[in-house]
Amino acid sequence: ITLAQQTPLITLVASANPSLGGTTILTATVTGIPGVATIQPTGAIRFSITPPGSSGTAGTAFDCTPTSGSPSTTSNVSTYSCSFTITGPGSYSAIATIASDGNYNAASSSVITITVGSATPQLLFTQTTATPTLGQALVFSATLVGNSSAGTPTGAVLFTPSDAATTCTLSGPVANSATYSNTYSCTITTPVVGTYSVSATYAGDSKFSSVAATTIHIIIAPATPSVVITTSPSQPTLGATIIYTATITGAVGANAPTGTLNWTPSGAASCPTHPGVSGSLATQTIYTCSVVAANAGRYSATARSLGDTNYSGPPSAS
Repeated sequence: ITLAQQTPLITLVASANPSLGGTTILTATVTGIPGVATIQPTGAIRFSITPPGSSGTAGTAFDCTPTSGSPSTTSNVSTYSCSFTITGPGSYSAIATIASDGNYNAASSSVITITVGSATPQLLFTQTTATPTLGQALVFSATLVGNSSAGTPTGAVLFTPSDAATTCTLSGPVANSATYSNTYSCTITTPVVGTYSVSATYAGDSKFSSVAATTIHIIIAPATPSVVITTSPSQPTLGATIIYTATITGAVGANAPTGTLNWTPSGAASCPTHPGVSGSLATQTIYTCSVVAANAGRYSATARSLGDTNYSGPPSAS
């Protein structure tokens, strides 16, 4: 009597919740002839895995070496397993095979698919100046934090100021291998006072998913301008016209001061004033006051700015 070789049954499963950078365990269960524990499949077990490739194609298959399992001597069911590391997001396919022996044919399991999503980084968005004022440089920092399994997030962080006239000077990334993080910075100088917001968005990379915008709101307070007064001529004579010139300088990178400047001259009943004109710097406004030296003696004038929406008052100079 010639007994034909039997074909064993192989089932393959993967451990639940695979994660990027984590270890996934494949388990193959081989079932031989029911009720015959002493005649079990003894062929070599092979686990084959095909990772995702680029542009949605399959990558190069590799074998996963069995780490446990041997033919059972007490039942017709034997279990084998192997483990491998998930190196990138996407779909992995796996199959288990057993070679033939004297009693059993070679056999294969069904192909299973293991789907792994991108890791989600942590986005820490900060701005450390508690009470910013006009013209002050403000630094916004976005730190992307990965983990030991997936590594450090790379790629681009997009900073978006709420005011289209406000430019963002970018720097970074600055890497910190101990925390698996990269820090990106945006420095802005606002031209006017008011309420502003800056948003940070992460575009993602080959391992990490994108992160929606995180927003910081700030209130820019008015700045205090400087006031400097000069006179012309430096040595006036009786009857001459004395011209007082007040140069008001605002914050660097901001708009020039506007509004009213009050003059308080001595030795004259009144001081005809003139509207402010632009100075040699973009942040300067110049005001003049003219008085006639009707009497001999000492003349002086005090200029006091009443401020505007961008600058507080009242700085003064004499």
